[in-house]
Amino acid sequence: MLANWTPFGTLSTIEREMQDMMDRFFGSYRPTERGETSATWVWRPRVDIFRDDKDLVVQAELPGIDPEHDLDITVEGNVLHLKGQRSFDHEIEEGGLYVRERAYGTFQRDVLLPEGIDADKLDATYENGVLTIRMPLPESLQQKQKKLEVKVGKAKKLGRTTKAA
Repeated sequence: MLANWTPFGTLSTIEREMQDMMDRFFGSYRPTERGETSATWVWRPRVDIFRDDKDLVVQAELPGIDPEHDLDITVEGNVLHLKGQRSFDHEIEEGGLYVRERAYGTFQRDVLLPEGIDADKLDATYENGVLTIRMPLPESLQQKQKKLEVKVGKAKKLGRTTKAA
C-alpha cells in the first residue's frame, strides 16, 4: 500500500510521540477542589484519519465514556474539536490501590480538516468504545483514478541532446 508523505504529517507524529512521552514521565498537575495540586495523567485518545470512498473518516478510541454525557464534538473553521472526560467510577479505600495504568480525566483532540468540508454533513457514531466521524470530501479532494496504459517494448532514453557548433 502506498501512502502520501507529507513533512507536516511526520512532524505531527513526532510532536504527538514526544508529548505522550512527556505526559507518561511527568504527568500534568491540576488543582484539586481544595486548591492543592495533584498529579494526574493526561489522556490523549488515539485517532486514525483516512479516506473511505468519498468520505473522510476520523476514528478515535474512547473506551469507558458515555458519549451522550461525556463527549463534546464541535467544528470551528476547519478544525474538528473532540473534548470530553473519562471518570474513574470506583471508590477505593486508601491503601487499596496497587496499580493504575488507565488514564482518566479530561481530554481534547483537535483534527485539522481539509478546506471545503461541510460541518452540517458530519455524521458521528459510537460503537464498542470507538467514535467514528464521517464527512463527505469536497468534489475537488475526491480521488480520481486514471488508468495508465503500459506499453511493452524498448524504453526511450531520456537525456539532453546537444548540437555541435
